[in-house]
Amino acid sequence: MSKDSEICYGGGNNGFVYVWLVNTGKLIGKFKAANKPIKMMYLYERDRKLCISLYDSKLHLWDLEEILIKFFGSQEIGDSYSPFRIIDINNSQLIDIQQLDTRDNLIASCSVDKTLYITDLLQEKVVQKFSFEVPVCVLSFDSEGIFVYCGLMDGRVCRLSIDEKFNSISNNKRNEILQNKDQEEAPEISDKFYFEEKHLSKVTCICYLEDLDYIISGGDDGIV
Repeated sequence: MSKDSEICYGGGNNGFVYVWLVNTGKLIGKFKAANKPIKMMYLYERDRKLCISLYDSKLHLWDLEEILIKFFGSQEIGDSYSPFRIIDINNSQLIDIQQLDTRDNLIASCSVDKTLYITDLLQEKVVQKFSFEVPVCVLSFDSEGIFVYCGLMDGRVCRLSIDEKFNSISNNKRNEILQNKDQEEAPEISDKFYFEEKHLSKVTCICYLEDLDYIISGGDDGIV
């Protein structure tokens, strides 16, 4: 959904992206993004990017402005439409992916390779990564965009800190990031905080309650 709640985007098992007007429910266009199901979809509206995750190890980026210009101009995109950029996160399938609401340029993704990746859609690359002894199953962010909360395969819940330098909200910081876009590979971060209690088996869901500053998790053990 766009931030002004006027346009809704959707994707499904057929690999198509659909775009609707919210007020009327009218489908203004569609295009085939892939030959496999679309797992998740995100909007980075500041730089007009549509980010799609398939059942693979990559994030696929489309030019949102170009798509809307074609659709509102009644132009046909065709049966398929290629992304302008593909970010290869790793060599393993991604398990869960979450976009940070307050800093929508950042996406956290966890993989079967037991690593969590922070990808910056502004820089179009991975900017932080965290390794674990077991796979991370589910993710959640806090409301301030400071921490990522992870539910692990072994039942533990972990909190990770996001480097605030990747907050691209201010124009000065945004320009600074763009100037350093091609810098070194993402650093490996080892600083983690584990909560005392743990589930008896893997964590299946986790969410942050902003008003209470609580984390709620559920697991295969049936315990919340």
